[in-house]
Parts: sequence; C-alpha cells; structure tokens
Amino acid sequence: MDLELIYDYFDEEHRLTASPARTIEFLTTTRQIEKFLKPGMRILDVGAGTGAYSLKYAAEGYSVTAVEPVKKHCALIQTKRQPEMDLTVIQGNALDLSSLAEEAFDLVLCLGPLYHLETEAQRTQCVRQVLRVLKPGGAAFFAFINNDMVFVTEAMVYNSEFLDNGRYDRSTFKVADIPFVFLSLEQVHRWLDAEGWKPVQEFAADGMAELLAEKLNALKPEPFQSWLEFHMAMCEKPQMLGASNHVVFRLNK
Repeated sequence: MDLELIYDYFDEEHRLTASPARTIEFLTTTRQIEKFLKPGMRILDVGAGTGAYSLKYAAEGYSVTAVEPVKKHCALIQTKRQPEMDLTVIQGNALDLSSLAEEAFDLVLCLGPLYHLETEAQRTQCVRQVLRVLKPGGAAFFAFINNDMVFVTEAMVYNSEFLDNGRYDRSTFKVADIPFVFLSLEQVHRWLDAEGWKPVQEFAADGMAELLAEKLNALKPEPFQSWLEFHMAMCEKPQMLGASNHVVFRLNK
C-alpha cells in the first residue's frame, strides 16, 4: 500500500477529533492504556500517525518514541512537539524496528499498522518486532479494523449502493481491502492462536460510534457523556466486539 498516497486523501490529523462521535475511539483507548501507566515508563508508539497518542503522553511527562512511515506525519508531530517533551520521532515502519534496542519499552502502542499490513506473515512480523522491544512485564496494544462492522457502516451510512455494487465477497461478506485492511474477529483469533499469542484483553474502541455518528453528534454534552460512559462500561464485553469498527487487543510479555 502506498501510505503517502492514502494519507494525501485521508485526514489523519483530525480523524480522532473531527466530531464528538470521532472522539470515542481515542477516549476509550486512552482510558484502557492509562490503567497500566506508571511514572517513568518508556512508551513506543508504532504507526504514530500525526501524534495523537505520542503528544498526549509526552505532554504528561513520559519518555515517548514515535515511529511513523508517512513523512508528512512525522513533520507534523515535530511541529507540535514542545521543547520540554521527551519525544523522539523516527520515520520508519512496524516491520523493522531493528534501530530500537531489545526490551527497551514498558508500553508499546501499535494502533495503526494492522490497518495496512496485507498478509498474515506481515502481521506476524509486526507483532514479533513489537514484542522484541517490549520489556518483560510490559504491555502492547494492537488495533485492527473489524470487517463485519465496516460492512454495516458502508451499507447503512456511506454508500447506498454498497449492497448491490459494493466491493465485497457475496458468500463471505469480506470487504475488499481498499484502502485499508479489514479483519474479522474470528480471523484475528485464529491467527493469534496459531502463533501462540493469547490476548489478555480485548475492547471495542469506538463501538457503534461510526454507525450512530449523526445521532451522537446531535446530543448535548450531558447525554453524550452518558452514552460515553455506557460505551466504556460495555466495551470489553465479548458480545460488543463485533459491533465496533475498531477493536484493540492487548498482549503482555
């Protein structure tokens, strides 16, 4: 995938902040991450995008290394970097973290690479790279885009002709991996099991926020907060995972 071309079209900088519904993914993910944060931790953000997570945690005093393949994203993080931040920005990708020392990080965020790695071999290499640089006792968070909820939102929100003319397999309902890679929960579970990796946590990062965006964005602040707290309470239930566009799993080392 040509990531430079993809992100000339998609606005990654505002993806997590463009509307109230869009904030749910970030708010949910950071709440889960912060259960494991302790002062002095070193954080690696692989596939850092425009720095939403890197900048947040660097501003809070953590030592952060951001690895991002898209050149303009790296430059944008640098423009937002404050002098007092312990933040290193590296243009690189999740398939090769060899420039980083083994067992150097307490926490690794891998919240974008699986959106773009087209083969299982690539996804396996990515996880192995992350686990190599993760300290014993550390935690790594990985996000993927859930094929089944993408089908729902494409058909019900974005494309009125999707069911008739959309790019998906008519027998399996697998959506074509254009411009991102879409994985089913079952596919991810089979892959992780085959590699001997057992997630210690899974959560629905945004839940039904994309499907319900119009209604969520129309809510006043107080009822929106009530919905957010409902989502937070539900997001780790297994039955909710399939109803989320973005799903996160955690591996411990």
